[in-house]
Amino acid sequence: MIGLATRFLSRLPTKVLALLIVGFVCIIGVVDYLTGFDVSVSFFYLIPISIAAWYMRRSVGVYVSVACALIWLVTNSLTPSTRELSLSVQMWNAGVRLGFFLVVSNLLSSLHLSIEHEKMLARTDYLTGVQNSRAFYERAGVELARARRYHRPVSIAYIDLDNFKELNDRFGHSIGDEALLAIGATMLQQIRVSDLIGRLGGDEFALLLPEAGEEEACKAGERLHERLTAEIARHGWSISISMGIMTCADAPSDINWLVMEADRLMYSVKRSGKNAVRYKSM
Repeated sequence: MIGLATRFLSRLPTKVLALLIVGFVCIIGVVDYLTGFDVSVSFFYLIPISIAAWYMRRSVGVYVSVACALIWLVTNSLTPSTRELSLSVQMWNAGVRLGFFLVVSNLLSSLHLSIEHEKMLARTDYLTGVQNSRAFYERAGVELARARRYHRPVSIAYIDLDNFKELNDRFGHSIGDEALLAIGATMLQQIRVSDLIGRLGGDEFALLLPEAGEEEACKAGERLHERLTAEIARHGWSISISMGIMTCADAPSDINWLVMEADRLMYSVKRSGKNAVRYKSM
């Protein structure tokens, strides 16, 4: 039940979620007024507060907490049993509830951010900032299925750093890591929002280009190779880039096959002298 509710709320647009929170606050406020001071419904204010803190920004959770505390103060001050209480006592009670609401809101916001951060780390390569192999294959499989469903082209590039082992052996792994970091950052700067890049091995990367036909893939590959070569030259590293790009007018069903074909193209570049881009279209 909780899982269904969580999935439902996570799919709601922000505006609909905001209206839902407002509706919850209003309903609970009316129930609080009707039940009077003798029956406490303070706990139920945590429902809209929790939704705001978990699914929206931290500041939204704070605003909803303040709104709930004010509504509780107004509704309870209107009941006959609380009219005899002094204003200072009522304000104290409202302040205590506000503090409780804020603590819950901040704890939930922090927990949600922490969980999302851990999810991101689990899917991101720790060194380069691109997606790791597992995350790449998962998302690439989804993109491939979408391309097949709508009969759209798809291209994939397999990228390898030539002479990377020699760079590590000569200058140490710290320089090798620096090179990988720079290569990953450069690729992330050059790709489109819809593109997907992952680190598949030590110095091997794959770039998926959804909806990219032969012409678009060729332009993207040449541009990326040019930018990476310029970055390598800027640092004076003794490495280069070999790249194989496979374009499919009709997307295959197996992402592993597509990656393997691009990998074969890349190795044909290495056998022909390295530091180039080779294309194949099906």
